[in-house]
Amino acid sequence: MPLAGCLTQTAEDYAAVVFPHLEFEKVLAYKSRIKPSYGCTYLVLRLPKTARSEPPQVYLPDTSKNHDLMQKGFWHSTPEPHSLNSSAHYQCLVGDPQKFDGAGVAGYAAQISAILQQPAAWFTSFGGVEGRKLFVYAPEARLAVVLRFGD
Repeated sequence: MPLAGCLTQTAEDYAAVVFPHLEFEKVLAYKSRIKPSYGCTYLVLRLPKTARSEPPQVYLPDTSKNHDLMQKGFWHSTPEPHSLNSSAHYQCLVGDPQKFDGAGVAGYAAQISAILQQPAAWFTSFGGVEGRKLFVYAPEARLAVVLRFGD
């Protein structure tokens, strides 16, 4: 996880850092660390039935050499125009959970993949191949997701 994931103790704390103005009902899944040298970390939130149609502001803690700890997120509407097969998130969504730590996103990977391929949701992505972060906001599906691939 980004720096905030290392400094916070609970999923709720991490959600408050990354989505500071987002109301959510509960945390559905949270993985803040990976076991081997590569894998996926994630946060999956259940949104309320009254979730706003516009995505929230995202704050991305950055551990770059510049130590700029807050970056504003920029959202794109779905469907996602690029194939997931060419992104680092592909391993998190479809990789073998027995061989790749965090793959499958605690059973939410198929739903996240479907959300990205249909209209009525939002996504944004930051970073290179390693440390790449994907944010998904899907008010109709009632999910908000932070997914990170890397070490």
